[in-house]
Amino acid sequence: SLPVATNRYSLIEHLVIKNYIELDTLYVILSYVPQIRHLSIPFLLRSVKRQNITFSITLNNLSYICLKLAQLDFHDFELLAKDLFHNLQVLRLYVSAGITYLDADRWQNLILSHIPNLAIFDFQCIWFGTPEKNMMSTYENLIKNFTSSFWIQRQWFFSTQYPLKPYKRTTFTLGGLIEEKSNFDSVHHIVIDSVNAIMNCRNYFPNTTKLTFECHGDSICNSLDNSLPRIISPEKLTEIVVRYAPISFMELVKLLSVAVNLHRLSLDHISIDGINPVTIQQNVVFQSVSKKNVVKDLTLIYGRSLKNVELLFALCPRLQHFAVHNEFTSFLARLIRLILSKTNNNNHHLSSLCISKKTDKTEETLKMVIKNDRLLDDYMVECVDNKIYVWW
Repeated sequence: SLPVATNRYSLIEHLVIKNYIELDTLYVILSYVPQIRHLSIPFLLRSVKRQNITFSITLNNLSYICLKLAQLDFHDFELLAKDLFHNLQVLRLYVSAGITYLDADRWQNLILSHIPNLAIFDFQCIWFGTPEKNMMSTYENLIKNFTSSFWIQRQWFFSTQYPLKPYKRTTFTLGGLIEEKSNFDSVHHIVIDSVNAIMNCRNYFPNTTKLTFECHGDSICNSLDNSLPRIISPEKLTEIVVRYAPISFMELVKLLSVAVNLHRLSLDHISIDGINPVTIQQNVVFQSVSKKNVVKDLTLIYGRSLKNVELLFALCPRLQHFAVHNEFTSFLARLIRLILSKTNNNNHHLSSLCISKKTDKTEETLKMVIKNDRLLDDYMVECVDNKIYVWW
């Protein structure tokens, strides 16, 4: 594991960590960036070992933090704030880790003692569970405690989202308390934070065409048979995004079997769970989905395995655009040959490719393989925002 920095430092000022990260690992990383000003973490976890962590470096320039917490309780958050938030001016916090975050007095003491320069406090607390009226009442009573002079003087105002009128936004995050009688006809994109949120939801979103899973390790498989069709019409979906957690091939097959009109698909990870790829392709459901699905645009963030890419092409043989962004360097040449091979029966519709540019050699390797193997006759290569695009 990475040791705490002693004499090696980076001049990085803006840091965005997109993967899971535990609290103790965060402390180690921050020891290397003493000049940091802006920190954003979409999923911060408590330390598995639950050890007492001390942070000896003062981050004098750290003025902006955006955090999304699902397992970090308020006690651990307080320790983090006491260590890092001394000069913080902007705090954007999204939590779904318990009702303790709604203790107004505790927040007031923390801000006065350890975050005295805080000017912008953007705080969203989501509760996962059945929308019972007594729980809604409890939340509303806790919110009322955020109306003292301390909060009013700073022009920080809090409320419970409880829509009684028709919902007007086109994107909805599923995970909090929802009024059962609300009209969600305007919602075209649902972001799902938890499989439990699907199971507990009593609302219906009739016009949803895009679904984003941000389930952080939860398997989405159990939600597909019964729960998902209760809240949306799967056949209306044209785009699905699966973030943070890996999805197995058979889960993906199951997903495509109900989302029959899907055109765009984006995955962070894909795994075969130790199953022989040949066995997967021989599966009756896999073969049926391969013949019928109409996925045309596929993005894979973490490639990792050439077998995974090969299986994806077998599952989605009507692809027109394919993008892969990370962890492919070790098999880049073989990846290009697989994707662009004229003998590959699963790439006949493919006409564009996007690959993250890790180094200058990435583009050189791409062009060299295409030329030496005569993979394409008429094509164009262009580098935009550290991504290499190939059209033919």
